[in-house]
Amino acid sequence: MLATTNTTIPQPVDILSCGVTKTYDVFQGSDVGFTVNVGKTVGDVVIDYNIIAAAGDVKVNATYNGVVVSSGFVSASGSITVDKDTVSKDTLDINMVSNNGLAVVELKVNCPDAAQITIFEVAITSNGNEGEFITNQ
Repeated sequence: MLATTNTTIPQPVDILSCGVTKTYDVFQGSDVGFTVNVGKTVGDVVIDYNIIAAAGDVKVNATYNGVVVSSGFVSASGSITVDKDTVSKDTLDINMVSNNGLAVVELKVNCPDAAQITIFEVAITSNGNEGEFITNQ
């Protein structure tokens, strides 16, 4: 049986890896959106954008865990920073839009810059346990 409908069929979402630079054509009235896997590491995610050519301005939005960070409409290259503050949410959504004609944008979503920590092992004992041994692991 054949049928036609105006209902669009959901397509699988491609999830990109962080640390990859790609170039996108962004047309006025047509958003460019995709999802990036930034892993489990907690830290700042810097999104670098390089506007190669544009008839107008371009806006880059990044949404992580319901929080939107935006460049606003810009005509020059720059970056925005997303605070990745949880291990459980490992993807962020990118959306770009042009306000006039075609814009060619090179974009890199860097992997999170995690703060390094130092762990010290400490054993607390009492006089009653004097001379006994413990293994810290």
